[in-house]
Amino acid sequence: GPLRRIEQVRALNRQQAERGRSVDLYGGAVWSMPGVDFFYLHDMSGGVRVRRLDGMSYPPLQRSVRVIGRTRVTPEGVEVEADQVIDVDAMGHPKPHGITVEQARTGSEDGQWVGIRGFLREMISEGDWRWIHVTSPDGEFVAHLQSPVPFVATPGSLIRVHGVCESVRDEAGRITGIVGRAGDAVRCAVPTAGATRAASSTPA
Repeated sequence: GPLRRIEQVRALNRQQAERGRSVDLYGGAVWSMPGVDFFYLHDMSGGVRVRRLDGMSYPPLQRSVRVIGRTRVTPEGVEVEADQVIDVDAMGHPKPHGITVEQARTGSEDGQWVGIRGFLREMISEGDWRWIHVTSPDGEFVAHLQSPVPFVATPGSLIRVHGVCESVRDEAGRITGIVGRAGDAVRCAVPTAGATRAASSTPA
């Protein structure tokens, strides 16, 4: 029968996923935006990227959906190609899984809803989005955030970003960077002034 939990999809190796295993998944759309041909689906067992077919509508954020489709493999890893995306109901974001930048760079957290701490380096606006560049003792990452989301912090502030972990890879498949897909439901928390620099090297 079809795979019904995202952890089952994540457990497949590339050879198994290339066979186009059927899936029937239920979860929440934790990252999605118009004009992009994929979104991230999360259930109680984990997260995965779902590729939408041409002409298929995108699910709004914080909606629970049913995804019927099959597994596929891309240079970024294993994902799901949707044949149907069925809107079900409203839902909130899951509790983030705290990780470090070093953990993110292994690639094992791709597609997961995570929390990462670091120090704000700069913010760059690009149309309707902001790119929030963050540095930590074990590396740097970028949060991809929709501009209407309230976010106030000065460079050097210790912040916590909640979003989908996505590794950036070169043509050889090597991980060259980390992006946190925060959508419009990011939780960037500026801790109190008493927070220490050492805190940024621990999972958020």
